[in-house]
Amino acid sequence: MRTGKLADVAILGSGTAGVSAAIFLAQAGVRTLILARVRRPLKRIGESLPPQANPLLRQLGVWSAFVKDGHLPCYGNQSAWGSADLKHEDFIRHPHGNGWQLDREQFEQRLIERARTLGVGFVHLQGPVRASRDREHWTLEAGPELGPTRTRFLLDATGRARWLARHQGAQFLREDRQVALVAYLKSPVTRLEDSTGLVESTRNGWWYSALLPRQRLTTVFMTDVDLHPRPRLTTVQGWAELTLQAPLTAARISANSYRLVSPPRLVAAESGRLGRLWGDGWAAVGDAAMTLDPLSSHGLTVAMLSGRDLAQAVAQHFGGDREALSSYGTRLTVAFSQYETIRLTYYRAERRWLTSTYWQRRQRLSMVGDYSHITV
Repeated sequence: MRTGKLADVAILGSGTAGVSAAIFLAQAGVRTLILARVRRPLKRIGESLPPQANPLLRQLGVWSAFVKDGHLPCYGNQSAWGSADLKHEDFIRHPHGNGWQLDREQFEQRLIERARTLGVGFVHLQGPVRASRDREHWTLEAGPELGPTRTRFLLDATGRARWLARHQGAQFLREDRQVALVAYLKSPVTRLEDSTGLVESTRNGWWYSALLPRQRLTTVFMTDVDLHPRPRLTTVQGWAELTLQAPLTAARISANSYRLVSPPRLVAAESGRLGRLWGDGWAAVGDAAMTLDPLSSHGLTVAMLSGRDLAQAVAQHFGGDREALSSYGTRLTVAFSQYETIRLTYYRAERRWLTSTYWQRRQRLSMVGDYSHITV
């Protein structure tokens, strides 16, 4: 039976950004409904939280449960970037304590449970959403799961799909179009001590690896798909050959007898932002609003932070503040501009492969034109 729901805000998407926004909205007394797409059974990449995320976890009201959920404390990062020498970044004196390597599914489930506790409604959708707007409300319908539902405001938390923003005419301003070759491994060793993140640059890209709960290791190779023979890139043999070009990563895999638990897969990892982050009765949050280079390691933190800031802006908007949404958009735009400057500085610090196409592309101020022929 098709039924309608009542909500001040409806959120399209149930990832970290959408659910975080829902929690903060509910804490502000705003009736909120999440329209969740039934997901394919694929692991979602992004398992690291830096220390800066800890205050956000407390604000979300999940801190006590989070620390009991079996995530691995991370006390620093290592990198071989700009030289073959391994550099260490220590979290011991960080004012917010240690970072974390996550069980991503457990983490997102904990956020969902918190949202439900606060009264956030969930509707799980099999098919597309139809959305229309009059002067003050949206009307939503979605197959047999959701009858006509009126809501005052829509949040686009659909990630890189940016479903609502695209339908509102917002364009994605792409900064980079690299891809991530993702693989998960498991070790028979029952006590693995090194939970630091490891970054290692190579001629055609860079590697990231980190220990996860249950003796697992995630490896991510950031590169451009046109720099490799496409059919071979996602094969086990092709992945193994690429690891040999990263001696520190290869040594980490070998030292603990890690073995692949599934074939490597290629996912989009482009960075950029929407040219327009909000409009009449809607706004974008998390990856739908902007995506950062994985080198920043702040993807999940930005998801929670933008969820908090947008929830605050929407509540203020409902209270009559006509500048609240504009201020939210300005904050994200300024933050992205600052991120671009820092990102360029980091990539220009790697000077060992000045003839490499991969590094040449990322040491320029603008790279959009270099990628028009690349597809994922």
